[in-house]
Amino acid sequence: MKKHSTLFYSLLIILCFILGCSAFRKSRTTNYNFNSSNTSEKKSSAKVIKSTDGKFQVSVSDEWQTETTLNKLASIQVSNTGSEMYLIVITEPKRDFPRGYKLSAFTNIVRDQMLKTVSDAEATTPESVSVSGNSAMRYELSGTVNGIKAKYMNTTVETKDHFHQVLCWTRDSKFSTNKPGLLEVIDSFKEAN
Repeated sequence: MKKHSTLFYSLLIILCFILGCSAFRKSRTTNYNFNSSNTSEKKSSAKVIKSTDGKFQVSVSDEWQTETTLNKLASIQVSNTGSEMYLIVITEPKRDFPRGYKLSAFTNIVRDQMLKTVSDAEATTPESVSVSGNSAMRYELSGTVNGIKAKYMNTTVETKDHFHQVLCWTRDSKFSTNKPGLLEVIDSFKEAN
């Protein structure tokens, strides 16, 4: 049973990852306005985006918008297309995992699948962090997807009854510039008010 559950979740994670990568193909064929109103220089008010079930949320600036096509399994999907930043949240009930399943094991399964899915992938070692008071682990991964060099930051978060992947990505060449904005959205993830 445990072997089948692990295989099922591994395949599910691969599917989620592949579907989420379609945003890069979309961004290659769309013309975006790269004026200063789309950069982090412009200060704007935060808006709250809730998960499809209303249980979790992230806060984003006005440059971000809700998406529906980044990943079919994501409960939150947002993008800042002007800066080519994308973020999804995939939530998994803990009851679907063996009793006592640890955040570190969940993180390792997700990370291993990403390493297998992305071409020429390299990843940092996951480090423990806190997201809105919840235990979390974060790592970065770079590689090539659909011919585009991309950089991902995945933060796995444990809440009382769920494991979450808060996965964001951008073009590799934009990662240094976009990282503070991505971290701001990731670190705003929490249970909905």
